[in-house]
Amino acid sequence: FPRRRRRQAQAPLSPAMATPRRVPTILFASSVAAEQDETFVHSLGLNGLLELIAADASFAPYEQTLFAESALQYSRRMQTAEQNGKLDRRVEGFLNLLSAHFLSQAAQKALEYLLRHFRVHRHNSASLLRCILPYHGTRAFVRVAQLLRGSEQRGAWLRDGAGRLTAPPPRELVVGRAAKDTELLGQLTYLGAAHRVAASFSAVALLEIASRMRFTDAEAPLLRSLLEHAREGIASETAPDRRLVGMMLIT
Repeated sequence: FPRRRRRQAQAPLSPAMATPRRVPTILFASSVAAEQDETFVHSLGLNGLLELIAADASFAPYEQTLFAESALQYSRRMQTAEQNGKLDRRVEGFLNLLSAHFLSQAAQKALEYLLRHFRVHRHNSASLLRCILPYHGTRAFVRVAQLLRGSEQRGAWLRDGAGRLTAPPPRELVVGRAAKDTELLGQLTYLGAAHRVAASFSAVALLEIASRMRFTDAEAPLLRSLLEHAREGIASETAPDRRLVGMMLIT
């Protein structure tokens, strides 16, 4: 009989052979993103921000906060809950502004930096979903939504049975989910007071939700939310489209 060969212990992988670490990215292949340092990512994001400022001066204050060079030293693990809360409010404000420009290359560069440095897909997933939701029918939406994480795996409902999101979800999926998810419904009503693309999307979605209602006891929370949105819309003096949607919901 042939001798049994002694199994040799496997040598550890060299750095060149090791599997590249997974990096949240919407602009690069994961292997490419893993090789980029923070200075490069910050420069990319700052370039995007400056382009956004040229289009909308409302972005200007963020050059000295989220996109400041000193922000590269910020680590959530080293900060207090109060400091991280302040960061979250800044991120939310920025994402609210960014939504109107989401499909632009400038916005994609700025968002790449926020994903890579501040991990907004994990720590600010609700704000990020609200930012991109009006563009659910685009590939840009898919690239960002694939990264969404959170305490409740926010965005998991967008994936198929195998946990994948490979194509833009139809509006029917969003509407169907919002009809039974009060948090998502709240996102839709919030968008009604945002930029024109968001407001149009919100109006269509809310009217579709209302048309599906059968006014059962189980739908009482949904009905209250829709009526509250309708009242706020009718009272709006600066958003005529939102006022019109409010009147349509009431009738």
